[in-house]
Amino acid sequence: MKAGRMGKVIYQENANDGVVVFIKRLTGNTTTYDASYIKKSLLGWKWVLGGEFSGYSGQYFQKVSGTPFPMLFGVINNEKVAGVKLTDSKHKNLINAKIVGNNDDRIWFTFVKTSDGPVFKINELSSSGKVLDSKSIDIRTSTTF
Repeated sequence: MKAGRMGKVIYQENANDGVVVFIKRLTGNTTTYDASYIKKSLLGWKWVLGGEFSGYSGQYFQKVSGTPFPMLFGVINNEKVAGVKLTDSKHKNLINAKIVGNNDDRIWFTFVKTSDGPVFKINELSSSGKVLDSKSIDIRTSTTF
């Protein structure tokens, strides 16, 4: 799909008998990133759940029955980023995020457990493993329905 009224599809991930679609939208001077879970029904594709954010940090989708969530995703603004690793504050689990897209349209995402969190440290890494940037996201204050 090309950029336009609907936006530009960056990536589609098959999950739970449906698809999570990641879209970049340009509205005036604002760029937003959207993730939506859709499922095929007898009448065609149906939107189930999703949301969008603008800016740098990322977005958390809480667990909703019948979806692949919970999930975290965010934008990669540095072309030198080769990996994204998240650490949850409760269990100190190290989670490797999946990086998709290309050029200026790269994002990272990962499905997480409901018991993970509530704060995730997000490290963007170079190809040699050097931390290029670090930020945190608190799922108690960064939720989408």
